Amino acid sequence: AGKLASTEVISEFSTSTVLQAINIPANKVSVTQDVLHKINELETVKVGKSYGHDIDIATIKKIPEFLADPVMVFDSASNPGSYVIMSETVDKNNHTIMVAMEINKQNGSVIVNNITSAYGKKDDSFFIEQIKLGNLLYQNKQKSLEWTNERGFLLPPRLTTQGSLNVIQKEDIVNTNNLFYSFFLSIYSKDLFIIFCT
Repeated sequence: AGKLASTEVISEFSTSTVLQAINIPANKVSVTQDVLHKINELETVKVGKSYGHDIDIATIKKIPEFLADPVMVFDSASNPGSYVIMSETVDKNNHTIMVAMEINKQNGSVIVNNITSAYGKKDDSFFIEQIKLGNLLYQNKQKSLEWTNERGFLLPPRLTTQGSLNVIQKEDIVNTNNLFYSFFLSIYSKDLFIIFCT
């Protein structure tokens, strides 16, 4: 008794200015209990599939920050209507953490943007490949240059100087840092509850 359903939305916060600038709708961003568990649990194999991303609580609490000031944002190559948000934070294995989000999902009578996962991407070349495929929508030039220098990659020349006409730059957006978040975290009956408060 008192336990939330796995699909229960237990966290909501505002879609950031950056994401709205690339035409992601200004719905509330939501995350369900089962997704939070998957993000936090140790990586295991269940029914032949890998489950759990072993992201610690302190990092999970930063997800709204990842969405407010990302390194880069991509169209999802595999899931239409979804986006990949690249953070500057790494997991305990030094893998770059990315957040997957699908937009305009029905939640009762409300339409939300839904976080479907967050995990450390084991292959850094994934992000470079997404640029080459034309899926890059937003770039923080300073952060992306720092990331490529640290990881030993080169950005395409058009993204290292004046930027690309098809890619929104942080400098193009007014008040990108106008979203500040406070957080409340509690653990109850072995269920993970995270509330992101605007």
